[in-house]
Formats: sequence, structure tokens, C-alpha cells
Amino acid sequence: MSVQYHPDDTDAVEKLHARFLSDNNLNDRLIEFQDAAYAMGRARGLLDAERQVGELREQLYNAESDARNASALLAEVVEWFDDGVGRSPEEFKLIRKIDRWLHGSEAEGKDHD
Repeated sequence: MSVQYHPDDTDAVEKLHARFLSDNNLNDRLIEFQDAAYAMGRARGLLDAERQVGELREQLYNAESDARNASALLAEVVEWFDDGVGRSPEEFKLIRKIDRWLHGSEAEGKDHD
């Protein structure tokens, strides 16, 4: 079974392997090699995880920004169409539902219009 190392670590692993094989205490050195290679992989994993966390934070910020913009747009729509004039009961109900959601009372507004 072959092990895939991160491309940036391949040379370092090869050098580490060569250094450990040149010693007479091969079993002890192989265990040290395994430990060092494992530590290298963990360090790479931590770097990758930190990068991913940064990307996820940026995505979350963008999603929150989009949600704020959508809420502001919906609030504007409610203001424009809140008069109920010429609206079908379904349209007026939808406007009221959006308005309740925007003001945090969606739980109360389950089609009570």
C-alpha cells in the first residue's frame, strides 16, 4: 500500500528516509522515521485545516451579508405593497408573513390572517 504525501513534503520525506536508513539501529530509526513523518503529516493537516477555516469564515460572512441585504430588500418590498389595495388575499397574506418574519415573529404568524 503506497502512502500519498502532500507534494510540498515529498522531498522532505525522501531526505528523512535516507537519513534514517543510513544508521545501524534500523528498527529504532524506522520508528523515529514513522513518528517524524506522522508529525509532518499532522502539521500539514493543521495548515490545511486553518486555510479551510479561513475560507469557511469568509463564506459565512458573505452569507450573512447576503441575508442582511435580502432582509433589507424584503423590508422595502413590504413597505411598497403593505397597503393591501388591489391585492388578492393570498398576496396580502404573503406580505404580512414576510413582514412578521422580518420582525422576528414568524412563529406567531402561521397563517393567522
